[in-house]
Amino acid sequence: MKYLKKDSRPLAAKAINLYAGNERSYKYYCGATGSDENDWDEFKNWIINWVLESRTDDAGLYQLYIQWVDSESNLTELTQKSIENFWANGGPPGFDKKDDFSGQFWIFVAWAVTQKKS
Repeated sequence: MKYLKKDSRPLAAKAINLYAGNERSYKYYCGATGSDENDWDEFKNWIINWVLESRTDDAGLYQLYIQWVDSESNLTELTQKSIENFWANGGPPGFDKKDDFSGQFWIFVAWAVTQKKS
């Protein structure tokens, strides 16, 4: 949350709402399902089924993530290999709500919502 509150991008407010704002939020999802907020697979499941309403699958979500990383910075082959590795193996090292960088993942979700509506 600290990361998102400091972020000045327009998607930050949407990301805060997606994290803790309503009955579709990740906090609500984790409470309703008994999931650990730091569980990468549950995070992806929440995005696919609750946020994007099953309009994609894991492979499609992966492609959205690659597009987002590329839109934020130039995607290198090394970065893509790193993403491939963590995508299927429990998530990235920064995916922990206590890690300030973890707010980036909610910015991604906010961005993904805008992409899937078009």
